[in-house]
Amino acid sequence: MMHAVEKPPSLCAGPGKGFSLIFRAVLVGFTLGLILAVPASSWVWLEMRVNAGLLIPAATLLCPVFTLWRRNAFSYSLFLMGQTILVIILLAIYGFDRGALWVVPASLFREGFHFTGLTLKTAGLTVGGIFLGGNFLWMFSLRQSK
Repeated sequence: MMHAVEKPPSLCAGPGKGFSLIFRAVLVGFTLGLILAVPASSWVWLEMRVNAGLLIPAATLLCPVFTLWRRNAFSYSLFLMGQTILVIILLAIYGFDRGALWVVPASLFREGFHFTGLTLKTAGLTVGGIFLGGNFLWMFSLRQSK
């Protein structure tokens, strides 16, 4: 008896439309990188020896590779959960200091991607834009696929 062979998902989430699996993986990787970099940067011994911000581009690059290798798409709930975990980690380490909650991710982004010419304000707006734009585009693609 012959069994039907399942085709692996294509690199597009929908039939010609939708949200690219690679872009999803980049967003999840960026979030994962920040989740790993924030506690690593608060560990002084490690931060003195290694640039903890490098965890952000490493995770941002490894998640799409993993996606291509496994042909699995990351879900929006995973992306939202990652953002929630990031906020919880920031609050646990830095408390409700709004300056630290904004500056630490911006500083890690700037260090990790070696964008030394960016001001912290610009880096913070970039990180915020990545999350806001990613949420908007992902929600829009979910709505389009229904």
